[in-house]
Amino acid sequence: MAIGNKPFTIYHDRRDDVHKAAMSALQVALNLKPEERILILANPDDDLPIIAKSVYNAALEIGACPTLLFQPARSRVDFAEKSTLAAISTEPDVMFSVTRESLGNDPRGLTDPYRKGKLTFNHIFYYLIATGKARGAWCPSANLDTFCRAVPIDYNAMWEKARHLNSLFDQAKKIHVSTPGGTDLTVDMTNVRGMLDDGDYRFPGSGGNLPAGEVFCIPARNSYGIAVIDGPAGLLDGVLIPLIPFEMRIEQGQVVVIDGGIEAKKFEDCVKLMKQATENQIKEGIISSIQADNYRRNCTNLAEFGIGLNSSAKLVGNMTEDEKVLNTCHIAVGDDCYGNAPAVAHLDCIMKNPTITIYLDNDKVFKIQPEK
Repeated sequence: MAIGNKPFTIYHDRRDDVHKAAMSALQVALNLKPEERILILANPDDDLPIIAKSVYNAALEIGACPTLLFQPARSRVDFAEKSTLAAISTEPDVMFSVTRESLGNDPRGLTDPYRKGKLTFNHIFYYLIATGKARGAWCPSANLDTFCRAVPIDYNAMWEKARHLNSLFDQAKKIHVSTPGGTDLTVDMTNVRGMLDDGDYRFPGSGGNLPAGEVFCIPARNSYGIAVIDGPAGLLDGVLIPLIPFEMRIEQGQVVVIDGGIEAKKFEDCVKLMKQATENQIKEGIISSIQADNYRRNCTNLAEFGIGLNSSAKLVGNMTEDEKVLNTCHIAVGDDCYGNAPAVAHLDCIMKNPTITIYLDNDKVFKIQPEK
């Protein structure tokens, strides 16, 4: 007698909301098809199992072949479970990660990076996407409220807006950012292309956050100025909500000074911990001697500049959602996540109500003001 695939029974007063969000993620953002293999990776923490099981159920409803794997929660400098990395190595069509913080690092990727041409990748998850072997979505710092509110959105409308902004990034010579808090930052866009994290993960080689909603870039090395962080900032073990804004001074694409009281000290201490984790992994041979200086330098690397576009997202102290909020922009310190500047962590930092001036290569100027 054949054994049928039964869905999980979910006892929660928001089970319909989370099922709707899961279907939106799989049907629209990922375009999951019948018979495709989807690997769902999660932690058994808080409401993460509800999200993960709902994604599993939605995949069954679509007719796909889901596998759900739980591992203990990992920080951004911990290692993933070997079984997790082994499951990823089976090269599923779709990967869906729902974690409290991070999947954890891939020790093989740190010691002997995966390669695509001149690019290197320190995690098999991102390598499979970069090489077009898979597509995926990841939900670090996930929670039920964020998933239900900011995932089931009008993706077509956001895709149109994001593609227009991305085309401006592609034409830009530089981008200037100012905020009421005092940001005065120039992002060097020399030979820089825009990138989309807009929830369009329908094709092999594509992937990004859920909730989605940003256009971003990896700034060139001549970026400079002051970034005043008055929104949430990522730490290795959580999120910093600054009561008093702090500032980072950036020179030649590196954070050289972090200033502004107790919040600045907390973020600076986080960077020091990232440096210490780097040294520990170099000492243990996890980061190779060839890559050691690169990893050291990238602890203070200006890894990203991005603009939020998701009108359903809110600043809630969840970095995956916070960086997508309309009327915000953000920078990141550390790993650029695309093989150009590897580091042991990627720390996003939010700036509120920016005025963004994009200087195009045809000497035209495009200005983005905060929306009312």
